[in-house]
Amino acid sequence: MLIWAASRVSHPTDAPEGLRLLGLVWSTALIAAEGINCSHELLHRRSRPERFLAHLLLVSVMYGHFVIEHARGHHFTVATPHDPATMRFGESVYRFLPRTILGGYKSAWRLEVTRLTRERAPVWGPHNAMLRYAAGQAAFVVGFYTLFGIPGLLLFLFQATVAIILLEQINAIEHYGLERKAVADGYERVGPKHSWDAPHRVSSYLLFKLQVHADHHLHASRRYQTLELTEGSPMLPAGYLTLAPILLVPPLWRAVMDPVLLAYRERWRAEEIAQANAAKKE
Repeated sequence: MLIWAASRVSHPTDAPEGLRLLGLVWSTALIAAEGINCSHELLHRRSRPERFLAHLLLVSVMYGHFVIEHARGHHFTVATPHDPATMRFGESVYRFLPRTILGGYKSAWRLEVTRLTRERAPVWGPHNAMLRYAAGQAAFVVGFYTLFGIPGLLLFLFQATVAIILLEQINAIEHYGLERKAVADGYERVGPKHSWDAPHRVSSYLLFKLQVHADHHLHASRRYQTLELTEGSPMLPAGYLTLAPILLVPPLWRAVMDPVLLAYRERWRAEEIAQANAAKKE
């Protein structure tokens, strides 16, 4: 789709204009965003072909590092101050986006350098996955410019930008305001309370059940079709198609989400007090 679209916008005599061009560009971008969603499912798989496809999809939207940051970073630091992909209580999406995009790159680089150091491999060389992703992304940029000129390159960069922003919008919704408690050896284990769930069918069809998110964090290797709503996880007040545009209006987002989040926090606090009192009586 991306190559065909680039060939169309760069056609010397019959390039689409007006609404046709707008429809083609945005269709390409939305398909790229769905590709990131597919890559998320595939990067958790163990088979090489599936993981290769995950890498290819992410490199095609200039986000190859997500493989490292998501699997080796986010799944361990979720709902803590160390996770760039967790949007904090009261944070606007416009503060979150630069923080998560830049923080994700930094986290992925640190994780990869740590791995290479542990394996006594050189950081600056082909063993470094971050450098391989950068090379692959550069190849896409050069390839689209060479084959399709400026129009094709602009389409490529636009679809990548839209896909990245939509991915990070989803990240923002998945864990907004949820926090793991600090304990002696770090933070409490990841549990159902650290991811928002949503039972909505349309979100499920579009996101490969990604909105059933607590189960994914508890069992990352499970395939999407087997994920189920988890008892004890907080429920979003609406589906992703409703919340994604609301997220872009921070006062409206807070008006919708903050009362729900605070109600869950009060309920969890009351449950903890009740459990502590019951333990004292025993």
